[in-house]
Amino acid sequence: MGDPAHHAVGSPGGDGEHRARALAAKTGGSLRDGHHAASAADIAMTVLGPETYALLVTGRGWPPERRQR
Repeated sequence: MGDPAHHAVGSPGGDGEHRARALAAKTGGSLRDGHHAASAADIAMTVLGPETYALLVTGRGWPPERRQR
């Protein structure tokens, strides 16, 4: 299986790996038990992704400024 960061959001060496490593650097390498940079990047991209925006703003009627908080 190898390094979990290589399986994060995209292909090895791709943008997902870069994001995972950048996220790890911003947290000082300290994440909750059971998480590593790759899983944290996956979660962040899910929460911040356009699909979530569409779900909240279009599907659930949130005003765009509420989603941006």
